[in-house]
Amino acid sequence: MAVQVGAPFTPAVTDPGVTLTSFAGGSVEMLEFELIAVGGAIGSVRGAVTVDGEFLVYIPGAPAFVNAPFIEGFPEGLAAGMPMLVVMDDVFTPAQAKLDAARARWNAVGPPMDYNMELRTLCFCGYPVLGADYVALEVRGGVPVGGETVREGTPLPSDQLEFFRTIDDLFEAIQSAIDNRAASLEVEYDPVLGYPTSISIDQIALAVDDEVSYVVEGLAVLP
Repeated sequence: MAVQVGAPFTPAVTDPGVTLTSFAGGSVEMLEFELIAVGGAIGSVRGAVTVDGEFLVYIPGAPAFVNAPFIEGFPEGLAAGMPMLVVMDDVFTPAQAKLDAARARWNAVGPPMDYNMELRTLCFCGYPVLGADYVALEVRGGVPVGGETVREGTPLPSDQLEFFRTIDDLFEAIQSAIDNRAASLEVEYDPVLGYPTSISIDQIALAVDDEVSYVVEGLAVLP
C-alpha cells in the first residue's frame, strides 16, 4: 500500500461536525493515526465507509471487536481517494463548561486562598527529591511555602517548591489540555469548593511517556 502524499483528508475534516471527505489512502493503522490527529480526544472521532452498500466504521481507541469488521474489510489497506464520512463530536465544550463552573466555585471562596493539601503526581517528569510524587503542601497566597513527602516525611527544599502544582496550577493544566485538544482528559472536581480532585491527561495518543495524573486529597482551608 502506497504511503500518503499531501493532506490525509480532502476536503479537510470539520471540527466538530460531519464531513464527507476522501482519504488519501494507506493502512488501517495510518487511518487511525490521521483520525486521531484531526480528532483530538480519543472516542470523539470515527470514520465510516461503505462496502457493498454496508457501512463499516472505524473508531480509534475502541476495543478490537468493535473495529474488527472494518479491519477485516481492508486487509491490504484503503485505496487513495476512498470516500469516507468522518464524524467528530464536540467533547471540549462540555469540558470547558465544567472547568469554568468549578473555577468559579473555587474563586468564590476569595482568592488568593491559603490551604494545606496532599498531592499525588504520576508522570515521567522527574522529581526534585525522593518521594516527591506524594507530598503534603502548605500554600499561602497561591504559592507553596512549605511541605514534606508523605511517606518519608522529608522536608521539601525551599528552592524546589515551585515544582509542585497548586490548585491554580492544576486548573491551568486542565485549561491547557482543553486548548491543545488532549487525546484524553478525565477530571473530577470537589462538589463544594470546585478544586480538581483527580486529573488524568494524555496529550498525544500515540506518544510515549507523555501522560500525567494528579490526585488532590485532604485539602483544608487555612485561616
